[in-house]
Amino acid sequence: MGKGIKTASGEIVTLKTSYRAEAKIEAVYTGGRVEFSGDDSHMFCTCGSAVQILVTEDGHVERTITEEEDQVTSLAVSGDSQIVVVAWRSLLLKQYEWQKGACTRSWKGHIGPVMSMAFDSTSTLLATGATDSVIKVWDCIKNYCTHNLRGSVGVVSLVRFHPDPSQLKLLSSSMDCAIRVWDLQRSCCVHVLSGHVSAVTSLCFTSDGHTLLSGGRDKVILVWDISTGRNKGTVTVFEGIEGMVVIPNDARQTIKGLTASPGDTVVATAGDKGLIRLWSVTSGQVLMTLEPLAGHASSSPAEQAEDKALHTYVNLQYRPIIGGLVGVTYDHNILFYTGEHLKRTKQFIGYPDEVLDLRLVGEGQGLLAVATNSEQVKVFDRKTMNCQILTGHSGIVLSLDVSHDGNAIITGSKDNTIRVWQLDPVTKCFFLVGVGTGHTQSVGAVAYSRVKGSFVVSGSQDQTLKLWNFKNLQSSDKHEPLKLTAKYTQLAHEKDINSVDISPNDKLIVTGSQDKTAKLWQRSDGSPMGTFKGHRRGVWSVKFSPVDQCVATASGDSTIKLWAIADLSCVKTFEGHTSSVLRAIFITRGMQIASSGSDGLVKVWTIKTNECVTTLDLHTEKIWALTGSLDDQWLVSGGADSLICQWKDVTAEVEAQEVEAQEELVLREQELSNLLLKKDYVNAVGLAISLNQPFRVLTILTDLLNEGGIDGDFSKTLCLLREDQMQAVLKFTVKWNMNAKNTRVAQTVLKHVLCRYPPEVLAKFDGIQQTVEGLVPYTERHFQRLSRLQQLATFVDYTWQRMRICSEVSAVPDKAHHYDGKSEPQVMEPWVNTDNTQLKVADSDISLDCKENIISHVGLCPETEAHDTNTLSCDTNAPSCDDHDANGGDGSDGDGSDGDGEQYTPAPSRRSSRKKPSLHSSYSSKKKQLAKPKSQNSRRAVKAKGT
Repeated sequence: MGKGIKTASGEIVTLKTSYRAEAKIEAVYTGGRVEFSGDDSHMFCTCGSAVQILVTEDGHVERTITEEEDQVTSLAVSGDSQIVVVAWRSLLLKQYEWQKGACTRSWKGHIGPVMSMAFDSTSTLLATGATDSVIKVWDCIKNYCTHNLRGSVGVVSLVRFHPDPSQLKLLSSSMDCAIRVWDLQRSCCVHVLSGHVSAVTSLCFTSDGHTLLSGGRDKVILVWDISTGRNKGTVTVFEGIEGMVVIPNDARQTIKGLTASPGDTVVATAGDKGLIRLWSVTSGQVLMTLEPLAGHASSSPAEQAEDKALHTYVNLQYRPIIGGLVGVTYDHNILFYTGEHLKRTKQFIGYPDEVLDLRLVGEGQGLLAVATNSEQVKVFDRKTMNCQILTGHSGIVLSLDVSHDGNAIITGSKDNTIRVWQLDPVTKCFFLVGVGTGHTQSVGAVAYSRVKGSFVVSGSQDQTLKLWNFKNLQSSDKHEPLKLTAKYTQLAHEKDINSVDISPNDKLIVTGSQDKTAKLWQRSDGSPMGTFKGHRRGVWSVKFSPVDQCVATASGDSTIKLWAIADLSCVKTFEGHTSSVLRAIFITRGMQIASSGSDGLVKVWTIKTNECVTTLDLHTEKIWALTGSLDDQWLVSGGADSLICQWKDVTAEVEAQEVEAQEELVLREQELSNLLLKKDYVNAVGLAISLNQPFRVLTILTDLLNEGGIDGDFSKTLCLLREDQMQAVLKFTVKWNMNAKNTRVAQTVLKHVLCRYPPEVLAKFDGIQQTVEGLVPYTERHFQRLSRLQQLATFVDYTWQRMRICSEVSAVPDKAHHYDGKSEPQVMEPWVNTDNTQLKVADSDISLDCKENIISHVGLCPETEAHDTNTLSCDTNAPSCDDHDANGGDGSDGDGSDGDGEQYTPAPSRRSSRKKPSLHSSYSSKKKQLAKPKSQNSRRAVKAKGT
């Protein structure tokens, strides 16, 4: 639960404890063809081992089609937008109903990976071309192969159906640069169109369907008569064509500035020069050139040669519902050109690459500036995901920062320069206003002034700290950026400077370095004020507190330290990350710290308690970048996994839900208590199940079982439960059965379930396999335990009965020994049980060893001696004890003499030499003797027998 803390100004601030991933910018396209649904509402992009389905409006991922350990080689979407067929590197073709995310069919059609696919206009036939030089046509309705076309040379890179379904013609292109026209009615090749000298990348038809246009990397467009296979003309475009599309006649009329005769054919081309141009096929002239790719127009010839691959289109389509052109670039960007002037209105980043730094910028912080593993800076619209690309650096951009008003950005790069970008309030786009040169190595840290925005600070791998002053940047020419000069340069550290920050009042500067230290500097003259020492590894991040005079540092030693500026002492240390902490920032008015590390975790710490209150886990790689919004409602993280995650503060929402849930729980608990008072056990058990309280259900069932037994309310209650409730009780039984104290209830419930439901019904229970696997081992253990207990109980009962018999027998000779011969001899009554039945124990019911143990336990002689049956005539009717007489088992009268009065000495015992008890002892002494503990040998014997 979040806690409110009163600030110095009297405002109550709630500490953050809960965040939710509200939006993500992730890799959605890594190469290949981009397909659209029939209504242009969704895009289908190949992304490694998955197909990402994006909403065209805002670019967010709606659904993902993926297969484990497999790669997508090609895909096709039917014209009615119902079917998506994906070709995998495992040679499987899978057909999906993408709106449901279900695979409806899977088959293997080629002996090589499928590289191209296309549906016909009726969405019935699917053509596939593979590396095995075979083209196959499939009926997607009846699910069979209709044609197997051979004759291509090498990889079949392109297949297209004729737009008129009545002609049943298929066109293909392969590695021999020829175009083959297949007649599907005769299943043969009717024309081979040879003319290109390089790979053919595009095939399109004119509106009448009689003319074919083909474009390739040989920088020409060839015009063909599809019926005769004759070449009708050539258009030279002076660039390798990667995408080509015919502009429909009705769309041409909506484009301003496009002048073409009514009967002319207009095509749009995109290629390796990074330009989209509209051509007249009749005249071979360029009618219009669209906005070039970012950075193309301003790059020098040397830079153009170096970055030519990045400024290249790989695909071009015309989408009638969108009302414009969609181009895909080599660096995985998807661009939309719409409107009457075909302006670039939207741009999606298919692959953000490794994120190195990011900041929230713009009005209301509605934009997100990101430095990725490239020389470009990407500025995303957080709502629409539209992206503006800032080009100018010639090396990878390593760091960036934003001005206090959010309208300016400073970037540092591997090209040893810093650049300042200003936001145009009209176009809402950034443009370059200043360039600073002077560092001799990569600029890895930059910071913008917090108050006036009149200077910036940079730190470099050359171990120097520079302060740059500038004025009137807003009035500078967009095409002529100002040249910044450094006010001073300080040799700040012994190793690379990783981070730099400016105090909220613009008077102090702090730097962090790989030399394991952070240093404090005067902003005015760059003089050092002190060094923060204590980290065991390099310092990756430094940050001033917005309210207190302290500095937070994050280090490679997995700790975050808080330092007092006054005496440069460490006041707090935060430990919790398992690897290097790469970034730390203050949030919640300086009362909390958010940190990110190499472990892929974002942690939120409360400074007062040194406690980590929450951990955000969504990244799979290092998190290099972390920033927060001014209102403390958002955290944005970016890492090496090409994922940018926007975390929203939901502390208040979670607290409200917890309060509501607690109130609801109290009400339902009261309702449950009322049901138990009313003895409405069925509804009580059902309510406890809905509350997910297995212990409460156990308590109710235990009470019912103890009060009424199995046939009472216990069985009645279980019989009235619904099947889904019985499934829940059966799952609870798995946990109950683990405890021996709850075995009775668990096994009784299990018996009821097995008797109530037949096996075919039980097999349909949710999670029945896991339930059975959890019940069987503990049930077997309980059965074995009870079996052992029953055996031990029977043995103890038998032992006790034998002890009673022997004790009664040993008491009789006392009276027989003092018989005076005058009175009638007393005959001992037979022993009886508590139920007045005569006790009879067969001598054969106990083994010799067991008898000796029992006799030894009660203090009788263990030796087996022959006795004289005439010694005690009064005991002839008494039951014998293992063929021993009642005088102690040695045939004497109890006083050491035999029956004739002569002294008798018994033979020495083999088992024990201890003194035998005398039968002349009193009854009380006999009781004491019986209460004596057993000898060591007897205990061992009994233990062995019991085992």
